[in-house]
Amino acid sequence: MLELLTPPGRKDIPCQTINKEKKTDMLLAFKENSLPQNEAVDFDTYASPYLDNAWNPDRFELLSLQAHPNGVELRLRVAEYFGQGRVPFHLSNIAAATWLQQMGVIFSRWLDGDTEKSSFVDMIEFSIRCNRPIKETEELVFSAVLERSRSFRGGRLHVARFSVQNDSYTGKGTFYYAGKDSLKQLALQA
Repeated sequence: MLELLTPPGRKDIPCQTINKEKKTDMLLAFKENSLPQNEAVDFDTYASPYLDNAWNPDRFELLSLQAHPNGVELRLRVAEYFGQGRVPFHLSNIAAATWLQQMGVIFSRWLDGDTEKSSFVDMIEFSIRCNRPIKETEELVFSAVLERSRSFRGGRLHVARFSVQNDSYTGKGTFYYAGKDSLKQLALQA
């Protein structure tokens, strides 16, 4: 059985918590709370000002990109960021994920010699752990080490571990490289 719990700061809304002894499913706890008494929440009242009217204003400059068969390293400089001049820089995990995804695309194509970009590359799995904030702006170092690579559905699957700024952010990504001429094949099917 789930027990009723009052969220901090909201004495008027009871919600249910998970019974640890019975290992009640988190989704079930949410469904149990999805009753008509739930109130609509105004997005603008609680959302970060970053989303207000400045989504992704950060601009980065590529300093260098180096690859070898076992990995890749990308160096960037922060040219402009949200709140510049008012608040200190903090690399969001969303911005880091975008650069890591692009680094995986480039590395997958480089490994397979696809200089014509005739393939598509999907990041099919991704995890990131933010161990400590990244506040540097002059040189951000993104690196990845290829853990394994194998044939998969007519293409290649590349799995890499990554680090951003000396393990400030760490994680793992899996990239599916569809193979040379996969974009031409898709165009013919359309």
